[in-house]
Amino acid sequence: MKVLVTGGSGFIGRHLIQTLDAQGIEVYALQYLEVQPIPGATFWSLLDIEGVRQFDVVFHLAGVLGKRGIPLQAYMDAHVELPRYLLSRMMQHQLFIYASSAWVTYALDPYERTKIQGEKVVESSNVPHRIIRPGFVIGEGDMHHYPVYWLIRHLRGLTPLIGGGSNVVHPTYVKDVVSLLQQLMYSGNEVTTIVGPTMTMKDFMGCIANHLQAAPPRIKLPHLPGTPKFLWREQPFTSDIPEQDQHTVDDMVKAAIAWYRSIHLL
Repeated sequence: MKVLVTGGSGFIGRHLIQTLDAQGIEVYALQYLEVQPIPGATFWSLLDIEGVRQFDVVFHLAGVLGKRGIPLQAYMDAHVELPRYLLSRMMQHQLFIYASSAWVTYALDPYERTKIQGEKVVESSNVPHRIIRPGFVIGEGDMHHYPVYWLIRHLRGLTPLIGGGSNVVHPTYVKDVVSLLQQLMYSGNEVTTIVGPTMTMKDFMGCIANHLQAAPPRIKLPHLPGTPKFLWREQPFTSDIPEQDQHTVDDMVKAAIAWYRSIHLL
């Protein structure tokens, strides 16, 4: 089997490539945003994009995380236009797997709105496809949520709880997401949401504090413009993966902390 992964240098992409490579699958990473070598994958240039029909499966994981100052076109290019371009050159014997986001439920910012547009592009295609919607993904290699660990490590109980930390979240282990992506190569629903156990942000941060042997956060602050959405938004989702197949939040947090320490970030 021959597989193409866009976003191969990203958090989920690196885990997926390492897993597929270990299984003997021939993996290529599209040289779109990638700037560093990716173990287990051969670079495939945009200059060669006309040859997309050589792949059995195309995983579109490339994305732009929501931050202030990023132009709308950057979101459009990654979430809408590149998938459209790839799909226009694929055939019905291939499979396209699109990584969307569980946050599309809200559709409040450019990240979510362009993910929805990307889903519509995929669904309107004649190419066989599946859409995965992960939410709040953590684990080894996660830099998006790293500031929370850093704050708890250094500020301890003075780490702020935005809105009191009562918002419900579903920490989801990156390796569970990769496991589902592998399953979708062979079968699965057209749209699948994957989220982990239900807990409040206060309890999640308390779990981090426990494993860092730090006092849990206790300072409550109101939500201010620009505050990362994962700190204060609800995530009222239902997991499509049986609970027994998932790792616990303790497993996820310990794995993330061990990785941060291994590269001297904690």
